[in-house]
Amino acid sequence: MSIFLSSCVSIDYQRSFFDPGDIEERRYLQSRTFDTTDSSKVFRSTVATLQDTGHTIIKTDKKLGLITARGSSKTKSEEDDLDVVVSVIKDKDKMVVRISSSLSINPFRSSIYYQDFFKKLSQSLFLDSNGI
Repeated sequence: MSIFLSSCVSIDYQRSFFDPGDIEERRYLQSRTFDTTDSSKVFRSTVATLQDTGHTIIKTDKKLGLITARGSSKTKSEEDDLDVVVSVIKDKDKMVVRISSSLSINPFRSSIYYQDFFKKLSQSLFLDSNGI
């Protein structure tokens, strides 16, 4: 008589690091505030950042501050199509950028993806502000 025991470890890239009801944590992850009132500059930099990170811009509405794009998750061995909606909103003396992404109909919950996007957007805004 032999017994075969097996265990495997798998990485779930779509694992929720927050409960679906935890709106505050999701909003924190998906949003950044920038100390500027120049909505045009933030909008342009956001579009450029999306393009620089391999996204294809589907539609923009500067008046509403909305950008829709399609890109790749690049978190698995295969690349999945990622649907992205970004809002650029003026809030008093600041600009708020929020990016929401999904794979098919499922929310994309990779904190690395959002952190990387905002790092690149911050760099783009810095370079644009300094004429570089």
